[in-house]
Amino acid sequence: MIRDIKLSDKKDVLRISSQIWEGNDYVSGVFDEWVKDEDGLFTGYWENEILIGFGRMRFLTPANIWLEALRKDPQTDVKGVGQKIAKYYMEHLKGKRIESVRFSTYFGNIASIKLNEKLGFNMILKLSLKELEISNHQIKPINEAISTYIDYDMLDKYILDSSYLIGSKNFIGRGWVVHQYSSKLLEEFHSEKQYAIYSENG
Repeated sequence: MIRDIKLSDKKDVLRISSQIWEGNDYVSGVFDEWVKDEDGLFTGYWENEILIGFGRMRFLTPANIWLEALRKDPQTDVKGVGQKIAKYYMEHLKGKRIESVRFSTYFGNIASIKLNEKLGFNMILKLSLKELEISNHQIKPINEAISTYIDYDMLDKYILDSSYLIGSKNFIGRGWVVHQYSSKLLEEFHSEKQYAIYSENG
């Protein structure tokens, strides 16, 4: 059975989530928000009244869909959970004017990649997150060079001309969600000051 997840399901959802990414899964921090969100679908799959897996579908725009947090209880042997949830979302979208349905997954999750390719998804982009541990004596004082004050048009031009946007095929990350870059998205970043500017020589 697939149905919407309720607040009363929180314990069962977190039971599964706590076993993902060595206990560092982000679902626990957004559970309440997702349950209350009337624009998205936060759904679970049950067998014999036991929650086996869950996922979320949201509208990035009226025509662009993002799938996220597709999770399955690592302790279960039930097969095809992600496929059942994904097909449920596809059925929900029938008859709507949809341009794209996208999601991201860990590059090493071969099973997830193969499953979704069978459902008709194509890989369009590979992104990586890199970290470098540095010691305190390697950090130069840069506070004076960082700000969140910049003209919108200047920021837009900088991003449009950036090698990053070319390399990412016009996609830009916002948390764990990858958006198609647009003026509307930048307006949200700019108005909420969700960026930082580093400048040299004025």
